[in-house]
Amino acid sequence: MKSSITKILTTGLCAATLAFGTFSCQNDLLDPVPTTLYPQDIVFDTPARVLLQVNNLYAFVKVGTFLGGRVQVYGDVRANDFLNMRNNGVTALGVWNHTLTEQSQNDVVNTWAAGYLAINQINVFLAGLETNAAKLGATPFPANYVTTTAVNYQAEARLLRALSYYSLLQLYARPFIDGNGSKPGLPLRLKAEVDGTGNDLARSSVAEVYAQILADLNFAELNLPLTPATGVSAVTRAHRNTAIALKTRVYLSMGRYDDVIREANKLVPATAPYVAPTGVRHALNPSIAAVFAAPQETSESILSFPFTAQNAPGTQNQLAFYYRPRPRAMASTP
Repeated sequence: MKSSITKILTTGLCAATLAFGTFSCQNDLLDPVPTTLYPQDIVFDTPARVLLQVNNLYAFVKVGTFLGGRVQVYGDVRANDFLNMRNNGVTALGVWNHTLTEQSQNDVVNTWAAGYLAINQINVFLAGLETNAAKLGATPFPANYVTTTAVNYQAEARLLRALSYYSLLQLYARPFIDGNGSKPGLPLRLKAEVDGTGNDLARSSVAEVYAQILADLNFAELNLPLTPATGVSAVTRAHRNTAIALKTRVYLSMGRYDDVIREANKLVPATAPYVAPTGVRHALNPSIAAVFAAPQETSESILSFPFTAQNAPGTQNQLAFYYRPRPRAMASTP
């Protein structure tokens, strides 16, 4: 009996020692290399990694607390296009009451932060393109990558930055026509922020922010492709007509109506069939139902952010919760 126990203990000890010895030699398990998260110094090493960063810019802009839901909802709620049903602070009660403060978590803190996270992500990417210009001009990048693809990406990023600043202006600043842009606007961040040294940046005027928005959009119009590359959606990625269309909205908000007409004329001819003459052939769809039917990619769509069941903007951020609510229960009549 003692002999059997001794053999079992000896065998177990040897197995444990062997296992420990084998594991202790696998030092690579102590510092694994992530396969989906790249260090900053290699994200510009291949065309595929640069493209991932471009797609990531759209992901930051379309989050539910920003342009994936909240910005549209807050704008319409503030315009008194909704009725308050449940006094729910999460679903824009403060906006509806016009009782916002700097500490209003959902309506101010979260949306403001999401907007500036998107803007800084864009600035980091733009700085990276400039810093890594030498890499982009060598193998494995194509010979014309720096002068074509990289410039297209830069234009996409600047369009998204313009869209972000324009959206924030509508919520957190006075209208341009109130003082011709002289009122306080937003902190105008155009550099990549990698620490807290720029936290005390002062607000620029409304006019200064609009000037930057138009500078970004003018650059985008000149440098975006007329039509997206093969296999790239003309709905979910920016192209030249996207920049023109956004400029019409910006000029409209500024009250510069002659400029609105000038930009719109680039997209809508004076005579039928009213199809954009260059680039993506935008036009009104003859069926309103088709515009909203899956996959929601028609000639009317100039820029849309796609969502799926696995990529939702968040429960109470989704537009359907506001614009297509469940029917109210009818009160019984006496």
